[in-house]
Amino acid sequence: MTCLCLPRVQALVGALAPVAALRVALPPALPSLAAALAAPIPAPNAAATLQSALQLGLPPLPLPPLVIEQIAATATSVSQLALHLGIDLMHADGLARLSLSLGSLRALLPSLASLLATLRVDLAGAMRLSLGLSLVATARTALGIDLLAPNATLALKLALAARLGAPAPLPAMAPALLARVSAYARLAAAATAFGGIDRLVPALGLVARLQLPNLALPVPALASLSLLVGLRDALTTTPGLDATLPGLQLRLQAAIRPLWSLSALVVAAGPVGGLALPPLGVRFALDAQALAGIGLGTVARLRLPDLAPLSLLASVAGAAALAAPDCCGAH
Repeated sequence: MTCLCLPRVQALVGALAPVAALRVALPPALPSLAAALAAPIPAPNAAATLQSALQLGLPPLPLPPLVIEQIAATATSVSQLALHLGIDLMHADGLARLSLSLGSLRALLPSLASLLATLRVDLAGAMRLSLGLSLVATARTALGIDLLAPNATLALKLALAARLGAPAPLPAMAPALLARVSAYARLAAAATAFGGIDRLVPALGLVARLQLPNLALPVPALASLSLLVGLRDALTTTPGLDATLPGLQLRLQAAIRPLWSLSALVVAAGPVGGLALPPLGVRFALDAQALAGIGLGTVARLRLPDLAPLSLLASVAGAAALAAPDCCGAH
C-alpha cells in the first residue's frame, strides 16, 4: 500500500515558506516572449506523416469533443497514479491497491488539510515568477541563449525573428478537419497509456467501473503546493539558487536583473492558427486507421470518474517524494 507520509508533508511545507514569501517584480514583456517561444514548430517529418494519414481518410469519430477531453484526462491520471504512487489501474490488483490507499488517505485527510492550510502564497505572483523562470529555461534549451547573462537581448531578437518567420511546413486544413486530426492524435496518445489501441475501449470500461469514495481532497491547497514545489525546483535549476539559504528574495532579484533588458524587445504576434495539433508520431497514420476500426461508440455511454484530484495528488507526491509504502507509521 502507498500513501502520503505526513511527516514529509510537514517538513516540505516548512521548507517552502521562503518560496511562498517571494514578492519579485518581473518585466511586462515576459508573457509575450513566453508565448512566442511556446509556439509549436512541427517536426521535420510531421507534414509527411499528416499527408499519409489524410490519404487514408479520417472518418468522423463517434465521440463528442468533451468525451475525447475526458478520455485524455483519464489517461493522464492513470499514468500519474502508476508513475508516482505505483498504482497501476490496468494491473489485476490495481483496483484493490487503489482502494487500500484511498482508505488510508481518508484517515489522513484532516491532518493533511490542516498542514496545507498553513501555506500562504501569492498565486498570481508565483505563477508569473514560474513563467519567467520557465522562459529562461526554454531559451537555454531551444535557442542556446542565457537570458540571465548580459547582452542577451540582441541574440534573442535574432532567434525569435528566425523562429517566427519560418514557414509552417504543415499543409493548410479546414478547421473541422484540423479538429478531427487533433482528436485522433489525442485518442492515440491516450491509448498509449492503456497499452495500445486495442486496449483503449476495455481499459476505459474498467476505469468506468471504479467506485471512488468522496474524499473531498483540498484541491486548491494541493495546487498551491504543486506550484511552490515546481517553483522551488526551478529556482535551483535555472538561476542556481538554494531556497534553504537566507536572503532568497535579494539573491533572486540580483539573479533576474538582466531580464529587465528585455522590456524593450517587441515580439510580433505570429499567425493565429486556431486549434494547434498535438505532436504527430511516426505511427500516427497507422494509429488513426486502427482507431477508425474499433468500436468507439460504446465509449460515449461510459461515465468516467473524475481522477484529476487524485492525479494532482500523485504528481505532487512524486515531485516532492511525499509518498511512502508504509505511510511512515502515521496511522
